[in-house]
Amino acid sequence: DWSCTPPQLWQPEDDEPSSHSAQLARLLDSLERGERPPVSGHAGRQALELVTGLYAAAFTGEAVRRADLGRDHPFY
Repeated sequence: DWSCTPPQLWQPEDDEPSSHSAQLARLLDSLERGERPPVSGHAGRQALELVTGLYAAAFTGEAVRRADLGRDHPFY
């Protein structure tokens, strides 16, 4: 058993729970204002690599290293 408490990049309004919908809304708001999203570029890539590794490990039951997630990996 484990838990993770990620740092918040934005303060939710009215105690809005974190969700894909809330995150997507912030992303679209940033794009409409012509601003860079809070997480993009290299940091966005790192976040996607982490999530991809978690899904790959859960699906295969094996440890997945960042270096494993190259173009030839099925979860790439």
